[in-house]
Amino acid sequence: QELAQGSRRAWLLQDGRAAAAHLEGAMSCSWWSLLIRCGRHCQEPLQRRGGHATTVARWARWVPVAYDPGGARGLAAAAAAALPAAAAGPPGGGGPPPERSFGALGLHPSSLRALQEVFRFAEMTEEQAQLLQPLLREAADGRDAIVRARAGTGKTLVYLLVAVEQLVRQPPPGVGALVLAPSRELVMQIAREAEMLCRYHALQVVPLIGGRALDRDAATIRRRRPGLLVATPGRLAEHLELTPRFGSLFEALGTLVLDECDHLLEEHVDALRAVFGGLPPQGSRRALLVSATIPDEVRNLAAHMCRSDYSLLDCVGDDAPTQQAIQQFYSVCPGLLLFTALRNAIADDVALSPTRHKVIAFFPTARLAAFAAYLFRSQLKMKIYELHARCEAAARIVTQSEFSDCTSGVLFTSGVSQRGMDYPDISLVIQVLAPESREHYVHRVGRTARGGKAGRALLLLLDREAEAGFLDGIADLPVVRFPGEARLLYDRGSVSAALASAGWDPRSPLPAAAAGAFASLLRHYQASQRAVTLGAEGAVAAAGEVLLGGGLEELPAVSQRLAEELGLEGCEGLPVAGPDERGSQVPAAGAGVAGLGARGTPWRRGGLHAAGGSRRGMNSITQLGL
Repeated sequence: QELAQGSRRAWLLQDGRAAAAHLEGAMSCSWWSLLIRCGRHCQEPLQRRGGHATTVARWARWVPVAYDPGGARGLAAAAAAALPAAAAGPPGGGGPPPERSFGALGLHPSSLRALQEVFRFAEMTEEQAQLLQPLLREAADGRDAIVRARAGTGKTLVYLLVAVEQLVRQPPPGVGALVLAPSRELVMQIAREAEMLCRYHALQVVPLIGGRALDRDAATIRRRRPGLLVATPGRLAEHLELTPRFGSLFEALGTLVLDECDHLLEEHVDALRAVFGGLPPQGSRRALLVSATIPDEVRNLAAHMCRSDYSLLDCVGDDAPTQQAIQQFYSVCPGLLLFTALRNAIADDVALSPTRHKVIAFFPTARLAAFAAYLFRSQLKMKIYELHARCEAAARIVTQSEFSDCTSGVLFTSGVSQRGMDYPDISLVIQVLAPESREHYVHRVGRTARGGKAGRALLLLLDREAEAGFLDGIADLPVVRFPGEARLLYDRGSVSAALASAGWDPRSPLPAAAAGAFASLLRHYQASQRAVTLGAEGAVAAAGEVLLGGGLEELPAVSQRLAEELGLEGCEGLPVAGPDERGSQVPAAGAGVAGLGARGTPWRRGGLHAAGGSRRGMNSITQLGL
């Protein structure tokens, strides 16, 4: 018996006796597991990552028949017979092809050790193989790059490997690599992955996110002296402005990464301008701009941030930007049955796998996500994780960790989780109402079927949104109508009665939460939604139907200021509070509309002009400081 420990190959050399193989963890991370134990073959479940038939065939060719009781060899022989002779080979020819092996990249031994022992990766994904070789080759020249690859294909590890390899070859006196990401959750996830990669390097990683004292961040940096910094643009801009000599940390900056670059360039322009203004001149700094979706207008803007000889590495091309392993469905439902359809979709996924289901439900606004989470917990007695912009910073980090680690769970969230987040083993992604854009749809769907696994995605559209043409924008994607739509809309278990406000606790915060959700939906349709335009009357009707379906008996009144701001005064069916009364409204500043900070273009497109309120829209932009 001989075992090549730490390698992706764990070949058993037979000498005529039955070999008892104790492979520990080396075999469990590979793609094949035909084990010989005490003279018998044991076929273990193979991870569905491709290449199984070829691997089984290779084992069938070299395992001695004398030690095969017949069961496992039958499958192996059948696979071998179905393949060309060239597909099989001796044990030494197994494993990943050279072009997919991390060992062929010339990485630092400590990086290879981390990939094998910490990440337990046997080989690169197809996209990683396409990206890593040119990026590492061009590192010496400091050539900028724009990278486009599908969600769930390992983009984060690609740019972290490139940055770390540059750091260990040319150690800087300060921060040598800076990664910018749009959300706190994504920053923490990237930092954890970077720490795993640097396990055997003498490199420190520090994340910078909001919700902490600036002096606490500064103390951490002084103590740990990081070579790699991961931050949100807003937090980094704060430090550059308020922390003395903070910009001196980046005097030897060699690599700058913009993860989810399209989102950063669209919605964090002011913060990025402050960051670039506080960083030293570009010099020899290399820029890597990474995302799964890079529209043409964003690509043109990104090109201005790069040197003229930048390279464009596109792993998607003209193909669909979503993974082929995702089954994508949509369902058109009346607003009054939206929450019923959501509950039934979750229940069906739980029934498929009671102990191994993980569901993410995306909502268009944080207030609607908060209302739905409380409604399902209190009225339907369902355990719901909640993660959105209105949660406290510490609570968001705890929820992110708990949902990542659990084997079964349901998460109600908003846009903070739609980009880059890698929650393991997501079985179903539900999008409640039409996303703001095609790009948002693609990124949300990308939360499932990660790492070569399969997954499902369901889009719950209002009939008004479908009539407004949202499906035309994703017509080139493999999205089909949900075959069980009638069952989805059926009021199983009297869901509507359970949600009705008549059964709400008088001391419950549900009425206030529902009023806030209603106002936030009005703002969503009139100010943020780019994919569909419902007009003023349509926006009021759509938001009203959703909240009435959530249990309200009548619509809450909105403030006169909000009605004027959104161009909704005089709309039939919209209750408006008098000048001296306080109606429900989404604040024009703070957490409720934090995402509107850089949305000048969506604001103009979203419905204010279409509703005939262009002057009111401009006044609102002035009031919000946009």
